[in-house]
Amino acid sequence: MLRSLTLLAALLIAAAPAMAEEAITEDSVRAYYKESVDAYKLPFADYYKKSDETTADTFISMSKLTIEMPGQPPVEKMDRKNKAESLAAAQQGHAAMQTATLEYKLNSIKISEDGKSADVSDVMTIKGMAVPGAPADVAMDAAGFCNDRLTLSAAGVLQMSASSCNVRMGIVKRK
Repeated sequence: MLRSLTLLAALLIAAAPAMAEEAITEDSVRAYYKESVDAYKLPFADYYKKSDETTADTFISMSKLTIEMPGQPPVEKMDRKNKAESLAAAQQGHAAMQTATLEYKLNSIKISEDGKSADVSDVMTIKGMAVPGAPADVAMDAAGFCNDRLTLSAAGVLQMSASSCNVRMGIVKRK
């Protein structure tokens, strides 16, 4: 369960469809994030392909997770994943998201002068995520605060190259 939750923030952003770009624009960044959210509703094979295409080979995700469970003290965990590790856990994260509602907000977009990279500050909220092995009336809600780096590949594809997130998750009963 922790493995899929750790990767969720990174995989969410990395799932946006590939599109050829000459330079990163604010519009292309906004489209990247919107399409990454929409990609979770695709069949897994399509989602995986898009994740692979839009994640840089040098991708690194750093996540600080705080997990809250009723009657227990919060558990904190630091996690670091590269592209291969993130993609290896993609199926579990994709499955968990099928019952969830996901929203995001871009707080800031700072595009480099050459238009080849962008630093993005964002917040995502996930409600009703499935918890593997838990009863159907148990779900997880999460809020993540991330600083991401998007870059253009040599082929002009907007890709996630780094993500650093603070994520707070809580176990909840479905209504």
